[in-house]
Amino acid sequence: MVPDLLARLGGLRRICSLDRRRSCDRRRVRHMSIGARRLAVKVWNHPANEGRRGRQLARAVAFQVRGRLLGQPTLIRVGARSTMLASLDSSASILAAYARQPDYAEWQVWKRFLSVGDVFVDVGSNIGTYSVLAAEVGAYVISVEPDPVNVSRLRHNLELNNYQSEIWECALTARKTTLSFSEELDSMNHIVMAGQGRAVLGERFDDRIAGRHVRGMKVDVEGAERQVVIGALEALRGRRIDLLQLEWNECAQTNFGESRAELKAVLDEVGYELYRPTRAGKLVPTGSEEGTDVFAARPEAVASLL
Repeated sequence: MVPDLLARLGGLRRICSLDRRRSCDRRRVRHMSIGARRLAVKVWNHPANEGRRGRQLARAVAFQVRGRLLGQPTLIRVGARSTMLASLDSSASILAAYARQPDYAEWQVWKRFLSVGDVFVDVGSNIGTYSVLAAEVGAYVISVEPDPVNVSRLRHNLELNNYQSEIWECALTARKTTLSFSEELDSMNHIVMAGQGRAVLGERFDDRIAGRHVRGMKVDVEGAERQVVIGALEALRGRRIDLLQLEWNECAQTNFGESRAELKAVLDEVGYELYRPTRAGKLVPTGSEEGTDVFAARPEAVASLL
């Protein structure tokens, strides 16, 4: 009788184990299905994909399959005619794989504003999406990126298109110093307290730009945008930066304990007003509330965009 009972218990354990595996498999399939639907919705609804939604969706799926099954990056198209190498360990390249112009409204502004030969500074270049797009329209690009992994990918993406960029391997700050920078956070890497990350060089924009006139400047540095702007006050007061695009979300509060109103106060002092972009590439006046990226400029410098 005891052996029969043990046999029955063993059978029950096997059944329970099989049920657990089946349940895990069902959850895995359900999660994959949800992920696939989200991917399809994101690609299908992105304004940059209008007129080529089906093709872009097929490319996005191929990118995911290649990355997950083969563990290999994918050569993707960005902008009108450029290419980049995209991989699943880079959120910036994932966004580019889903849409050839990831930040659609913002880049509509730059397409209208930049001309051949204009100086464009990409602060927080990451893998170089903005740098590649700016080079495509003929701008002279300065890419600023302190992370060596991203610098390597940035260089490769520029070389893929035979584009040139002046690369500053540093962080831009309010004063020249040595900083600690987080690691292995992908696009979320940022300045941290001393000793909590690897050492990087912090430099002032005014020192590096050496009096040159900048047509446009994108600043995406996970909440440290105010420090970059303070280091560029000489250029701003001298009206040598026409238009800035600034990350304007909760990162300033999360990473540095400050509101965006503090940066707005600095910009107000030098006569730069805040705007948000429309899908048509126009600029609309806005306040200091957090949300999507904002643009900052003197009104007379962007009259054609208003």
